[in-house]
Amino acid sequence: MKHFISNLKFELLLAKSALTRAPGFSSTVIATLAVTLGALICIFSLNHLLFVKSLPYPDADNLVVLQQSYTEGGETHIGAQSAPGMILWYKQQNIFSELALQLDREVLVADHPEEPNSIVSYVTPEYFSLLKPAMYLGRTLSEDEGFDRHQAVTVLSYGTWTKWYNSDNNILGTKIMLGNVSYKVIGVTAESFNAPANRNNKAIEFWVPWDFQPLNVENFGIMTRGLTGLGKLKTNISPAQAVASLSSKLNEAYRENDASEPDSTAGAKLIPLKEIIIGDSKKIALMLLSGVVGLLLIATTNVTNLFLSRAAEKQRTMAIQAALGAKPSHLFLSMFAESLILCAIAGLLGLLVAGWGFVLLDELASTQLPRINELALDNVTLMFTLFTVITLAAVFAKLSSRMVNYNKLQSQLQSSGKGSGLQITTPIRNALIITQVTLATLLLVGASTVIEQALSTVLHPLGFNEENVTYLRIDKPKGYERWSDEKLIELNLLTLEIKQKLSERPEVKQVSRSLEPVIELGSFNMGLNDINDKRLGSFAANMVDHNYFNLLELPIVRGRTFTEQKDPKYFITEIILSESLARELVPDGDALGEIFQIQASQPLKVVGIAQDYYSPGTESEHKYRRYYLPYAVFSDLGFDIKLEDGASLSKETLLPLIHALNPKLKIREVTSHSEMHASLIYKHKLAAGLTLVLALLALVLAAAGIYGVLNYSTQMRRYELGIHLALGAKTHRLLNMVLKENIKPVLYGIGLSAIFSVILYLVIRQQFASSVEINILAIISTMPIMLMISFFACYLPVNRVIKQDPIKALRNE
Repeated sequence: MKHFISNLKFELLLAKSALTRAPGFSSTVIATLAVTLGALICIFSLNHLLFVKSLPYPDADNLVVLQQSYTEGGETHIGAQSAPGMILWYKQQNIFSELALQLDREVLVADHPEEPNSIVSYVTPEYFSLLKPAMYLGRTLSEDEGFDRHQAVTVLSYGTWTKWYNSDNNILGTKIMLGNVSYKVIGVTAESFNAPANRNNKAIEFWVPWDFQPLNVENFGIMTRGLTGLGKLKTNISPAQAVASLSSKLNEAYRENDASEPDSTAGAKLIPLKEIIIGDSKKIALMLLSGVVGLLLIATTNVTNLFLSRAAEKQRTMAIQAALGAKPSHLFLSMFAESLILCAIAGLLGLLVAGWGFVLLDELASTQLPRINELALDNVTLMFTLFTVITLAAVFAKLSSRMVNYNKLQSQLQSSGKGSGLQITTPIRNALIITQVTLATLLLVGASTVIEQALSTVLHPLGFNEENVTYLRIDKPKGYERWSDEKLIELNLLTLEIKQKLSERPEVKQVSRSLEPVIELGSFNMGLNDINDKRLGSFAANMVDHNYFNLLELPIVRGRTFTEQKDPKYFITEIILSESLARELVPDGDALGEIFQIQASQPLKVVGIAQDYYSPGTESEHKYRRYYLPYAVFSDLGFDIKLEDGASLSKETLLPLIHALNPKLKIREVTSHSEMHASLIYKHKLAAGLTLVLALLALVLAAAGIYGVLNYSTQMRRYELGIHLALGAKTHRLLNMVLKENIKPVLYGIGLSAIFSVILYLVIRQQFASSVEINILAIISTMPIMLMISFFACYLPVNRVIKQDPIKALRNE
């Protein structure tokens, strides 16, 4: 071993000297590998973080998220929970060593000068005992601030403390108004604590006791997103036992408290916390990983070609070494030393590129991919880089040494022919070209499929006009947290007054009240029954004014819109269905005029059928099943506002108008529908953009690699081509002859890529079911691109040789 290290040191010194005399070769190899290794290290770190690295919490692998599932008419609904069901589990559970309730909501920081919207998490104290966050100041919730204690205290995240409170070390004991409640600050988490983000991957900014959550805790029929349980099972309880016990309790209470059908059931789901955090981001991470691996293979093929060319150039030197007694292992060690130096330099530069990649990913994808802020050049990343560098160096050295015929090295000392003994063989050249074309085409096929699917979402017509439409959301005023008929009437009257005042503004064309913005419709679901009170299912719902459809230019295809309601005491008697829901509920007839119910003794007549529309945030197979009810205050106060062309509204311009009606009102959100749309499709744009960058980089590397191989091959044949030209061969015939020979491996590569594409597609379809769709047009479109690039890579070197004076080609240079 000591002898090997000594020889390697000596060879490294010789290699360093030799490489300084070949700056073009060295810089090309380093540049190619540095960019490729940087991309590989960055994406490897991302995948390691998401799939392998444990969450930064004690006993994180045993933490599970508790959710509910509801089955109606053979359909199972998950993702939204009933508050009374979660509370039932919390009070009666005996299968978790600890169980915490959690509800995440956007809440206005009402006493801050900027009144920012913040993510507030309503939790029980077990949340902190499970995650055990380090604290920068103060403490977390205690048992005295637990369930039914009604202690108005709050814990701030470190980021919130620095951003909104200027890192005030005296903040403990001060009061913060979140919504309509004043909370005393008891703690600030440490900067190192990364809490599990909410369902929209937004960081939690405040934690407050569960008792202040705004949910209906009695009605099992009201489902809420963002409501979960976080727990750790007892050691003697298996997940299957836990699900069975929890499902039994929930289903019994559900059937007693809800008018459910005989085939309607409620159950429990236990999902590892890590799986919840990763979500569907694993598709993007794996897609990027497959892309950079393909990129590495293309770069490896390019660099292999360069090393083969260098080995051919060094054969005379190696022949002298062999004549002096050097063994094949010595020759391999010499090549390994050169490749190790180049790969090591490329690896160091790749780490710098990866560091920039971490920053770029954090800027571009912090709200789309989880745990991005944890990316760093840690020990695992450094070990992976070291392993990759050594492996690549060994591969390049091995491939280079294999083309050297050791037994003929000495005879090559006598060689004086036109490059005899110095050429890379035709099979090797063809193998390099086929490999380049196959890998590049496969990457293009995958990239075109990903980009096509992303663009189909980005460019999908919405079905309504989002231009110049802004959504205004106002928090309920203090004192209206709990419902009563009198307060509902007061709030309905207040919304009518706000609507009137908004309509009087010069920049406003039209105003409609609505429970939810149209682009995000789907987070609020309600059940629907037929006239016999038979449950038909739970569907996305919205409560809107009579002019809502006109404002959005969302057509009523049959029937009419709602009757205008001017009396705040009105009863809801009408319903409008989307086309898809109408077809489902009345498959063999016309749903117009049919009677449905939300609850018994409240008949709703279908007065209109609205055109389906597309919302990028709703990707389920039932995304078009919706219904609409006349507006009534259900939670916060919401308004869709159609503006004049070029006009805009802001919180600052609206506050005087709102405060003139009620000084206690707080504006939570003023957002244009175009901004909401852009936010929802950003992940798809990000996927398309990153994929396009990888595809272009692959094309550049493949083109350079194919050109390099064919240019070398052509230069080796320049003597042969010179003879043809000297004997009077036409240049176009000579060009056609060489092109036909060189294009064959390109066509083989494209054929192989087509076969591999089909195989990969079948494998992926089996793994991900119907989530991946193949587009033949996207695949076919990659073939001409690859052919065009290959043609120019073939044409340019040949054209340069045959355009020269034949005498130059015949010279022995």
